[in-house]
Amino acid sequence: MPPTSPIFAPLLHISPSCYLRCPPPALLCQNELLRRLVNVTEALSTLAEDVDPSTHPGLLSLSTSLVSPAILSHRDKDIRLHAVLAACEIFYLYAPEPPWEEGEILQIFNQL
Repeated sequence: MPPTSPIFAPLLHISPSCYLRCPPPALLCQNELLRRLVNVTEALSTLAEDVDPSTHPGLLSLSTSLVSPAILSHRDKDIRLHAVLAACEIFYLYAPEPPWEEGEILQIFNQL
């Protein structure tokens, strides 16, 4: 099997069922991408607030994926909505230091 990008393989240490390896978002059908974003958002919301992000290295790759143009500028509003919801959960986990640069944070909040 050829290597795939780890888009939404963020929750690598939460449970094996959360491994969401897939092709780049541009190659996924809209329904599949939305389903994966919903799953990621639900999994993030179940994490305890005292989780140390350094013990979940996939969270950093997820945060990078969420602000990619393929996700955050997607033509479907539901995909953008769930990307922002997942980003809000990541804000909660990483508080007080978000994993994004200021420009990326502005992109997230411009979707609201």
